[in-house]
Amino acid sequence: MSGCGYEYRETAIADIGGAFGVNSVAFDRFEEILWSGNAAGHVSSHIGPNLGRYTSFQVHMEEEIRQILPIESVVLCLTRSGLRGQLRRGIPAFTFKSDLITDLQTVLATGPAAVLLGGHQENILEVDLNNQRIVRIVNDTTSGCGILRRHSRFICCGGFDGKISLRDPLTLREEHSLTAHMSALNDFDVQGNTLISCGFSVRSGAMVPDRFLTVYDLRMNRKMSPVPLSLEPFLLKFMPAFSSRLALLSTMGQLIVFDAIAGPASAAMMEHVTANGAIGISLDISSSCQCIAVGDSTGYVHRFSISPDSVVNSFSRPTEFADPIIPIEPIAVDDLSAALSSIPMPVTPSKRLSDWPAELIKPRYRPTPPIPDDILESMRMVGTIGYAPKPANRRPNQISYPNFRSLSKGTPAKLKKNGDSEDLMIPKKFRRMEPRTKNLEDYDFSFYNRTNLPGLENSLMNSYCNPGLQMLYYHPTIRYHTLSHLCKEESCLKCELSFLFHMLDQTPPGNAPVYPTNFLRTFRFNVEATNLGLVLPDFSENLQEQFDASKLFQTWVPFIYQQLVQSRSDDASSNDIERSFSFQQVLTTTCLICGSASGKRSTSQVLNLNYRDVEKENKDSLQFSSLVSNSFSFENYLDKAWCERCQHYNRAQQARKIELLPEVLTINCDITTEDTLVLLRPVLESDVPTSDSKQLKTQKICWDGSNCKNTMCKFLHHDTREYQKYWIPERLYLKLGIDGTVDKANAKDEKENRSYRLHSVIYKIAETKASTRHHLVACIRVNPFYHDVHDHSDKGEWYLFNDYCVKKIGIDDALVCAPQWKIPCFVSYILEGSNLPLSTPTNPIARDVFSDNWELKVLKNPREGPFKPLGNDEHIGKGTLVSMDAEFVTLQSEEAELKSEGKPVIIRPSHKAVARITVIRGEGKDEGVPFLDDYISTFDHVADYLTAYSGIQPGDLDARSSARCLATLKSAYVRLRHLVDIGVVFVGHGLKNDFFVINLLVPPEQIRDTVHLFHLPHQRMISLKFLAWYYLGANIQSGSHDSVEDARTALKLYRIYIKLINDDEKTLRDSLKKLYEAGTRRSWLIEKTLK
Repeated sequence: MSGCGYEYRETAIADIGGAFGVNSVAFDRFEEILWSGNAAGHVSSHIGPNLGRYTSFQVHMEEEIRQILPIESVVLCLTRSGLRGQLRRGIPAFTFKSDLITDLQTVLATGPAAVLLGGHQENILEVDLNNQRIVRIVNDTTSGCGILRRHSRFICCGGFDGKISLRDPLTLREEHSLTAHMSALNDFDVQGNTLISCGFSVRSGAMVPDRFLTVYDLRMNRKMSPVPLSLEPFLLKFMPAFSSRLALLSTMGQLIVFDAIAGPASAAMMEHVTANGAIGISLDISSSCQCIAVGDSTGYVHRFSISPDSVVNSFSRPTEFADPIIPIEPIAVDDLSAALSSIPMPVTPSKRLSDWPAELIKPRYRPTPPIPDDILESMRMVGTIGYAPKPANRRPNQISYPNFRSLSKGTPAKLKKNGDSEDLMIPKKFRRMEPRTKNLEDYDFSFYNRTNLPGLENSLMNSYCNPGLQMLYYHPTIRYHTLSHLCKEESCLKCELSFLFHMLDQTPPGNAPVYPTNFLRTFRFNVEATNLGLVLPDFSENLQEQFDASKLFQTWVPFIYQQLVQSRSDDASSNDIERSFSFQQVLTTTCLICGSASGKRSTSQVLNLNYRDVEKENKDSLQFSSLVSNSFSFENYLDKAWCERCQHYNRAQQARKIELLPEVLTINCDITTEDTLVLLRPVLESDVPTSDSKQLKTQKICWDGSNCKNTMCKFLHHDTREYQKYWIPERLYLKLGIDGTVDKANAKDEKENRSYRLHSVIYKIAETKASTRHHLVACIRVNPFYHDVHDHSDKGEWYLFNDYCVKKIGIDDALVCAPQWKIPCFVSYILEGSNLPLSTPTNPIARDVFSDNWELKVLKNPREGPFKPLGNDEHIGKGTLVSMDAEFVTLQSEEAELKSEGKPVIIRPSHKAVARITVIRGEGKDEGVPFLDDYISTFDHVADYLTAYSGIQPGDLDARSSARCLATLKSAYVRLRHLVDIGVVFVGHGLKNDFFVINLLVPPEQIRDTVHLFHLPHQRMISLKFLAWYYLGANIQSGSHDSVEDARTALKLYRIYIKLINDDEKTLRDSLKKLYEAGTRRSWLIEKTLK
């Protein structure tokens, strides 16, 4: 690319995302704007080198954008049935339609207010834009017109039969006809006297792309020698400022810029524009020749330019922007603390009415407020300086001042306790879990989890979905069918759930949480999740306050159910999940004018509670079972619905009838507004204890709640207080009527009644009384089968999952609601008597993951050094020795803050991603030869490549510029999982950290880590470089790290360890002592020259 000067600069996504391709891109010839239109009828404009969003608007709801043509006054957007004129600010100017229009394909401007329209129709229309009427019709285009280009002497019309018609610009009569291609025409362009086209020909009865460009000299209308190509051309454009240079886009997404006369051998630029199966479908070049734009089939626009500050046009007019609105803060008349000086006043020599005489003015400074009692109680004095922990409800070095009015009265204001969790009486097990330690993987989580049921870590981005993951895992149906799933799609969330559930199954007792790193990574790059607003841009406290986790979760649950149901590879498991979790419904729309009705069958996995027709005074209608019954059968009035009989939009009535109830009933409580909370407060407060309120405020709640066995405990227990009826019933009885209505039932004796038993409740926990910050927890009834999976002896029924905090709780903790701090968000019921799959399915990851069919390569560049894939006849099984090493890059740097006593506290740990994985044979004739050595492609922003420690260079992980053999993380992960599942023994240095970042759980008995093998108790860990120098006399990692070299070195060190330990333990101990003595003498630095 250096010869041409074009470099990749930026990529922008269309509004509707990857579901719709960018059919048309066009640089504005008058302003610095790039226009793009997609298959959903949406047009967006991007301004500046960074492709910032300027305007975005919908042109048509059902038809795609086929071409965009910016002219001086408006931007013309062509669809199948019409032409829309839109101002650049996004305001519609006009819409042109006609009965003569059948199927439009192309538009060409012939004047300031005149255009030609052509398409899959037997005429070409000339339209006057000022009057929006057709001024001329050309009826001699029997093969249609798919492409229109302007020449100084002709109007060039490309037909669908491979011919190009040259027409007179004034009369539009056909002057000449050129047969460019034998079958069909794909694209062509005209520059000077040269016409170049690409298209298709018929070979062996099939239409295939021509691997050459047809060239015509328009001075003599003679065909010249074609330009041969090694790729299949798709789109082409002449560079406006050059006579014969053109840009060509192939069907595989390759962009090449070359001289048409010299041929592709003179290519100054060749780059693969798109990745992951996307293809380029639109191309345009700016009038300044400094920028190239390509739109692909996944909804992205790619921009190439000569320099970062390249311009679209040499002389562009200024772009109009909306005037910024200057906010004016209102000041109340009775606000005594308002800064009146903020109001601009005219400068006058005379005195104002507000000017006080000097004898009546006395300066007074704001007094320092007293230190709160909670800080004084925990303060530790060192000399004359006091140190106290930072309160959870305040920022460092900040304190609240009293109210201004209390100062005016001469009495100090009483400082409230900032609405902390103590005021709300929140038990500690329900509070937000925020471990602040340097190494989270070495954190002691046993204080928060004394069960064998694993928790989930919450230090990752988008960890608000942890309660939902636990809810899915403890549904036996979802767990069984998810564990049996495996496909080759890189971004499959069902596969990532399968890997996560396997780790939850295999987590050994020890209370350490599971990190859902790979699932959250795939979830973060899911286009549909991004479009739904489920992906948080950053993990910071400020953003957590801006986003409502409960609202996100209400969208996340239907989204994840759809991902489980709509899996592409295994219809059987997807159908089983859909059958268990979906209720079948019929939506009937009745026209209020003619009375005609139309029905539509559909399925839904989530029932949203409906509070519209509920009376606040009638407490029976506010009961949970009544709300569920009313929400199943509702009637709604539509202001605008299409009636087939009237052939018009009329008012209609919509009703829902249920045909079949599911085995698993998931209910969205939808308590997201203050009005809904006020409506339900009478029934929710019925769950609150009826004890004396003064006693509740003075007595703390016991940590163990109703499970406390200490007879001398003086704290408050749930079981010592009297409760009224739970708002969320433990059992829900429903009856499906013949007319499709669902009624609540009082008993389960009748055969037609369906009895549901509560499975899980997701609660929204408010952190403070005044703050909007909150988090989610899950209360789950754990099936006894899961206790057998995790060898759990203390088998309880209800458990609280608060990220990595897992507690056995009673029925009160699970079902009692508190309107101030504990609000139900999602409720799940399971039909009693359901045949649940209480077993573990067959492992879907088999030996064939090492076959060529699982070669999910992004770039198949040659590897460096020897490499031999794992053969089918090569034995590998339990106890087989392999050596492994992995390299990583940093995605997020560590952030810390200083405490009041000067100690640093980690507030956001660093996050790493695997960049290269290497596994070599540890025995046999090919010992030391790698059978897995891949660089892992990543879409994350890399904060630090750690080149000095990883050997990874910038660009090695980018599919657009890497020269390495790039693979997807999933392909490498499933191969490592297979090795772990069959019992392979891994040798390496620092394998605990390697598997932690890879997010793979490996039993300790399958790990031989040289970090621990060559280590004395209470001594430092020794690097691989020093061990190789001392035992092998080798100087490794001299330039940069190489994972193959590190894996071979670790294998050799393990052989030495086996030899030492086979002699006797004293020999090994003496060798290690000499090793530490040598390291201490040399300060753990190796010699520069070795043999």
